[in-house]
Amino acid sequence: MSDFNFLFRQDKGRIDRFTWLKGFAGLCFVWLAFFALYAAVSHFSISGFSINEATQLVLHDAEGNAEKLHALGDGSMLIFPTTLLMVVSFIVGVCFYFLSAKRFQDLGITGNMALVLPVLILFDAALHWMQPRLGANFPWALTFIFDGVTLGMAAWSFWWLGFKERAGR
Repeated sequence: MSDFNFLFRQDKGRIDRFTWLKGFAGLCFVWLAFFALYAAVSHFSISGFSINEATQLVLHDAEGNAEKLHALGDGSMLIFPTTLLMVVSFIVGVCFYFLSAKRFQDLGITGNMALVLPVLILFDAALHWMQPRLGANFPWALTFIFDGVTLGMAAWSFWWLGFKERAGR
């Protein structure tokens, strides 16, 4: 348990690249497991959202045909997986910061550099959420440009943290 606390709950200390890779792989596994749960449930949607009639849970196939599964009293059942994925994503992002801060310090760089990638990912997600709502005022090209910046930072971080030797070597 002390390894967990050291790796994922504090930003003081130093770790080598193999420890970072193992911690990163663990974080990826946790996030992908919750994403798989979200993806499995995301085929369900709410239809008939009226006060006078019961909300219907329907399954949509690839052609867009809907099949009624059963009536629900409210839509809270479908909000839970999305909320769970969002909370897990934030927790994984915080753990990634703590893990990466120690690795950056081992490389002789300030640990604050570990904040850049999680913040870029949050902004990128916010841009993708906002763009359809803003329409012509916010062109798709800007989201793709920001996707490229985020992917570039992710690739640089992965190479730097996972494959770079300690500073001075």
